Amino acid sequence: MKKYELAYLDEHDVIFLKMLDNLEPDEVRNLMKVMGADFKKTNCRRILCDISHSGVSISKEARRAFRETSGLVDYEKIAMIGGTPPMRMMAKVILAITGTSDKTKFFKVKEEALTWLKG
Repeated sequence: MKKYELAYLDEHDVIFLKMLDNLEPDEVRNLMKVMGADFKKTNCRRILCDISHSGVSISKEARRAFRETSGLVDYEKIAMIGGTPPMRMMAKVILAITGTSDKTKFFKVKEEALTWLKG
């Protein structure tokens, strides 16, 4: 079972990441490698991340993998949508350890997130 979907949304010029489940450390490293390649290919500097279908927690090892691979991408804006309060807290922890919390904003709906990303 695939634990995420990743796509480039041409019409909005954003990379769209939809989390479908918790990721193991190796899956995090693979995702970040793929995102890094997409980042270089599209030169897209904005990402929309939907965590409304993700798991309920992120392991310490997976958080470490995010931190270790955060240099593969350098987004100027990150919009997060959805997620339970505990999952949003876990996302904030990852954003803090990867140094991207100042570029990130949380939204309830996709349309608001896309408007902010374009601004």
